[in-house]
Amino acid sequence: MNDTISCALRKFQVWGWRGVCSYLRKRVSDVFVRRELLERAKNNAGVIPERGVTVVAPLSMKYSNSKTVRDFVWGLKAAGIPFQTFDTNRRPEIPKEDYEPILTHPDDFILTRYSLVVEMFKSPLPKKLHLCRARIAFWEGETGMLDAFPYLASPEPVIAMSDFNLFQFRNELPAGTPVFKVVYPLPLDIGELESPKEVRKRWKIPPESFAVFYNFDLGSYFRKNPEAGIRAFAEAFSKEADACLVFKLKWADEHADKVARMKEIASRYGVCDRVHFVCDYLSRRDLLGLTNACDCYFSPHRAEGFGIGLGEAMLLGKPVVATDWSATTEFVLPEHAFPVPCTLVPVKAGEYFTSMGRWAKIDESAAAMALRRLYENPVLRTEKGRLARKFMLGHFSVSAFRNDVERLLDFSLTRASQA
Repeated sequence: MNDTISCALRKFQVWGWRGVCSYLRKRVSDVFVRRELLERAKNNAGVIPERGVTVVAPLSMKYSNSKTVRDFVWGLKAAGIPFQTFDTNRRPEIPKEDYEPILTHPDDFILTRYSLVVEMFKSPLPKKLHLCRARIAFWEGETGMLDAFPYLASPEPVIAMSDFNLFQFRNELPAGTPVFKVVYPLPLDIGELESPKEVRKRWKIPPESFAVFYNFDLGSYFRKNPEAGIRAFAEAFSKEADACLVFKLKWADEHADKVARMKEIASRYGVCDRVHFVCDYLSRRDLLGLTNACDCYFSPHRAEGFGIGLGEAMLLGKPVVATDWSATTEFVLPEHAFPVPCTLVPVKAGEYFTSMGRWAKIDESAAAMALRRLYENPVLRTEKGRLARKFMLGHFSVSAFRNDVERLLDFSLTRASQA
């Protein structure tokens, strides 16, 4: 009970009542999920696990963590690794196309079929089930992870999807906790997207403008630092009518005050007519299409556990401008991107988990200069985008993902043999 109360308080500190309600709703849902999985375990008794992955997570929820798990499953599918899935969410919130193709039919799901169970953060699986389990986790700071997520302090393996997290987890988790690096499974096989012209028309983005794009969850408002983004844009393009800033926002209805704050800042700096907001929930393909329809991706973040939007933009051949701090330093490199200098400052109460200690304050003038260079030099834009895509295809390849997951599977089979 104390753990539940402390976690709820942390959720309130960062995401307000929405975070608390979501957390408590999930805890109640987990009770029913746990009962169902226990019943399935009884029915599956005696099954000898095969080499493969079972994913148990809220696959059909809107949250960024759910997207990460979906991406992980899409990666398993692309890599040809045997898998099955169990969606712990009972009220789907996203387009069917984003999760139905990777769902296992309930009649075909056998809990003990595969040697490894992968989950996200806190597990709904009963502890009495003797399964080899690993959890995908993210943390954006240098310290304070266990204060935010105390349940990660267990002997179960943890999956890190960035070098930044790999280092942090190995330093902060209890000694002996297995930590595995798995490269993030970005959607390498994107296929044909809707034409940028049609996408811009739908969202009323001027067809000939230089469009700067930033996609984020308003629940992480302070960490994502959109106010710095608006100021840097205004400094770069104070008089250029053919430059615009496009924000793709999640949870806009629940955070109307933050949207109003962004509009007020844009008005104060004289760019309100050139700042566009896309607040609809977009499918995976539509979001990639919107990213592709813009000219560059800008992330003035204070801290990142990975930086999915940046990675996807680079994969699409878009130049990126981003704070040179935290997990994005693994792939936002000077050779093919614009990492922007920053200073580290304390996290203030009410902004995020204060246990993080410190995070980045981007050099807004340097960011404005980078945006300006891309605006003025289409050749540079194209070349940076080409090099970014080349790097992403190599660093985040299907084979690299497969190799990392295979190491996890080796571990799971070894542990099973020792049980």
